[in-house]
Order: sequence, then C-alpha cells, then structure tokens
Amino acid sequence: MSCSFCGKASDQVNFLVPGMNGAAICDRCVDLASGVLSREEVAPPPSAADADVLAAIPHRPPFLFIDRILECTADRIRTERTIRSDEPHFRGHYPGQPLMPGVLLCEAVVQSGAILVSRRLSDPALASAAASGSVVPVLTRLQDARFKRMVLPGDRVEMEAQIVQQLENVYFMKGRASVEGQKALLLEFAVTLAPRASG
Repeated sequence: MSCSFCGKASDQVNFLVPGMNGAAICDRCVDLASGVLSREEVAPPPSAADADVLAAIPHRPPFLFIDRILECTADRIRTERTIRSDEPHFRGHYPGQPLMPGVLLCEAVVQSGAILVSRRLSDPALASAAASGSVVPVLTRLQDARFKRMVLPGDRVEMEAQIVQQLENVYFMKGRASVEGQKALLLEFAVTLAPRASG
C-alpha cells in the first residue's frame, strides 16, 4: 500500500492511515495537511540530472525529464531517464497503477532536442544568450506522436532526437523513446530559441 497523496510506499514512511476505497495517507502528509511540516520538508528527492543537462537547458525538477546525456553529435542526441515511483504525476496517473503520461514522454524527447540545439549553436552571440538564459528553447510544433509501449516506474527510458532540417532559428526534428530496445514513442517536432519573457 502507498500514500494516495505523495505516492510513498508503506516501507518509506512511519505509518499509513487507511481510508475509504483503498486510499491511504502517510504520517508526513498528515503533518503537511495539519501545518506541522512545510511543503519543502515533504518535497520529492532532487533530480538525478547531471551537470551537463542542467547547464544546457533551463528546465528544473519537477519538470526536468532527463538524467544524463549518453551521446551527442552535431545533429543527433541520445539521453536517458530512469522513471522513479515517487514522481508527482503518479499520484493521479493512476493511483495504484502508475503509468508515465504520454505527454511527459513527449516532453522528455523535446527536452533532449532542446539540449541538442543549445549545444550546436554556432553564432557566438546566440550561444552566449542561451548560456545566460536570455533565450529559451520553445516547442513550436509536435505532430504524429505514436505510442508503442507503456512506460512504468523503474523503467530506464532512452530518448533520441535528430535534426532533420534547420530554417534560421527553427529546428525540425524527429524523435523517439525506447525501453530495453523496444519503441515506446515516435514523434516529429520543432524547437526554436525565443527571448525569455520578462517578469
């Protein structure tokens, strides 16, 4: 049994209070609800993302879906992510039967493409702007997403993105995600670099 709010299993908490319809709440979430603990004290563990990933794109947990870069050439990148059972989306997708949302698999592949774009900037001014955070990678198109396999907690997902065409600052790509060599997702997408919104 696990907590219906934070998703932690019974062996990860001091106690679970059972509720109706199989729901349960752990001692830490009871304390959070009653104001004994702050949200920061019950936050999920930090991302396993390495420094190369963090330096390449502005995404941060809980919306960073890449742990490490496996390989990167001028027009292709391979990245990896191990899906953890304590990720916040599993609280609702689906309680008792966690399944990685397809839209987040798409996001992981798009983040891989954003890393590729940030690494291949040849214009020194644009590269400097990307490094300083004054421009950010933005998804401009996503099409033909095809889901081939479910992705579950514990799966190690390998993402791949490849640049098919570049038109000025727009990069048209194709991507995929796979688990143990089995395709989980195929898609096409486009990324551009946009000025960071102020405020």
